[in-house]
Amino acid sequence: MRTASGSTAATSVASGSETKHKSITALCALDIPTVKIGSQEDPSVAINNIQEAFLTKITGVTLENFLRWNESESRRGRLFFYSSEYEVLIIKYPSAIHEYLHLGLCHKTTRNLSENLDKEIIPLGSTTFKRMQGGNIAATAAGEGDSILRLADRGKNNGWPTVVIEAGWTQNRAALVAKAHWWFEASNNAVKTVLLIKATPLQIQIEKWKTSPLPRPITRLYQREATNLYPKIHPPILTISRASANSPPNEYRVTGTPLRLEFRDVFLRDPVPPEGDILVEESFFRKCPARQNHKGRELPDTEGRGCPVWWGQGKNVICQPVLRAAGGKWRNKEGDVMYDTGAVVPKGVWWKCLV
Repeated sequence: MRTASGSTAATSVASGSETKHKSITALCALDIPTVKIGSQEDPSVAINNIQEAFLTKITGVTLENFLRWNESESRRGRLFFYSSEYEVLIIKYPSAIHEYLHLGLCHKTTRNLSENLDKEIIPLGSTTFKRMQGGNIAATAAGEGDSILRLADRGKNNGWPTVVIEAGWTQNRAALVAKAHWWFEASNNAVKTVLLIKATPLQIQIEKWKTSPLPRPITRLYQREATNLYPKIHPPILTISRASANSPPNEYRVTGTPLRLEFRDVFLRDPVPPEGDILVEESFFRKCPARQNHKGRELPDTEGRGCPVWWGQGKNVICQPVLRAAGGKWRNKEGDVMYDTGAVVPKGVWWKCLV
């Protein structure tokens, strides 16, 4: 299956005894704006008429129609979740601040890695992952994370990411929590950490969801038993709040830092000194609320500078559409190299979104 961003989707097939439906049921039952279509209708037509609510549910979407929409280069909106069993498609319209939050955090977690570690992990933007229940293609569920960290050696984790970042408005917390549960269930806990970013104009909260920590050493018995683990929030909850939109960063209240990503959960191996957990310090989070004042017109480059057209230079930068530009293309500063949205730009290349 090919994603709209040009990335390759991962498939995980589970036996019927391992199948879990709680997260799928919760996602399909979300109380969000809903559009019903007939089984012969093209979901793209309905999607094109939707006012851009953050999340919108479309019911009556067959697997064939979902695959056609998901593979379209000109699809509108971003996949949040799909269930062929319930014929429910949930699409997402992220805002500029949400793009900044998940992309900025994803870049920050990998920016200071050593050269050796940098070769072990790949940061990616929205990429479709799907799971067939019991090998039955008619019971397929699929979802995209906003940003992910995936091992370069995909065979080590069955193609699933180890870290997923999902961003949304606080009023959509139920959707984000259900999606976090789906990541763990669909991957049979191959996904180790899900970061949920919830934003309002005056507050941003980041929750770290995990199952039980990996044992030492990782055994096959544990991997078989891991399907029974239950996801939960691992404190502290990181919070950035401000009194008003005009508050300067030095007056922001930041609690719960640093954000810690445990080394073994990211790389699936023990650290070799001086390797250690990935820490994102308070100074990074103090910049986040200020980005909400740019009215959706500025996003960061890899060095944290904002600019209207989002130039950047750095290591393996992820191409992402700006301002919800569908099918965006990227080029280098001279304009002679093109990249699809979702592609990874080589180190040292200047890039720009063509919107």
